[in-house]
Amino acid sequence: MNRVLLEAARLRKICERLDVAASDDDEWLPANAVVPFQWYPSKLKSECTVYVTKWNWALGYISPQPGRTSFLARPGRIDERLLGAVLGKCRGERVVFVGDLDPLDLLVFASVHAAARSCGIACEYRGVDSRWMAVCERASKRIGRTVPYLPMSRLEVLCWDLLKDEKWAAVLGRQAIARLEEGKKLELEGASNPVFYGSGIARTVRTRLP
Repeated sequence: MNRVLLEAARLRKICERLDVAASDDDEWLPANAVVPFQWYPSKLKSECTVYVTKWNWALGYISPQPGRTSFLARPGRIDERLLGAVLGKCRGERVVFVGDLDPLDLLVFASVHAAARSCGIACEYRGVDSRWMAVCERASKRIGRTVPYLPMSRLEVLCWDLLKDEKWAAVLGRQAIARLEEGKKLELEGASNPVFYGSGIARTVRTRLP
């Protein structure tokens, strides 16, 4: 998706609203916090930059390689200039984003997408979406389990209300949008745990990753 998802000015306003609304219990880093990057740079020009919001989860599926750059940021306000500089140093020809189906991770994706686009780099969403959810639904039914959707927090509900835009349908698909509208989310751990789906889910996850 190379066209604008959400304008940088709108993203900044959303972050400002969340700064005001967030409590100490929320997974949100305020404006004066330093957003940490866990960065595995490639010494060579890489095929892509993998941006994951949960590096410990990703370690089970991704290994930093000479032809790939991977790094992590926690949910929170993102400095567009810093992120743009990091993307430039990563040398990737495209960015692949992997994150939860929840409003805070979607805000991070929108910010990464805007920063990548400003650098002339394509950005692709491969986090939890309707296609991934459909695999989870089928696999869980086969073994008599259910997909572990979680209720959104108060801050996540606010974040989704601020993020809503018709462009998300092309990124996430309609099933994922419907779940968000119901106030539900699906985290990476819940979308990949073999307890809920059987051992075959690992193959599905790997097909989503570069």
